[in-house]
Amino acid sequence: LASENPCASTGASDSSAPLPAELSPINNLEFVLAASTERKENQDFWGLENPKPVGEFTRETLENFRALGERLQAGPLQQLIGSGPLRKIAVAPCGQTELCVGFPPGLGADQLRDTMRNILTKWAS
Repeated sequence: LASENPCASTGASDSSAPLPAELSPINNLEFVLAASTERKENQDFWGLENPKPVGEFTRETLENFRALGERLQAGPLQQLIGSGPLRKIAVAPCGQTELCVGFPPGLGADQLRDTMRNILTKWAS
């Protein structure tokens, strides 16, 4: 749903997007990675020791799900949320940036969605 990703409804420009470290005061964040869609080597991050594999995961995941969405004619990709035993991850496109955000495994689904909506709103503004 477009309402789940404020970036989709605003046509977000990245000129005033916050740095990932500026999002660190938000509760329950383990890490934030913001990767440019145009230049693979251009990424900013907070809370990661080695951002390269997370950036590659983000890019590949969004590419694969965009292709699946096109094949299924499901409309534009808004965001993905995954859950595992070590953490939960949300991945979303936002303008010329691809975001990957890590959350603790015990975070509830509603709180994760609300937090991600807050992050995307800040990013889109």
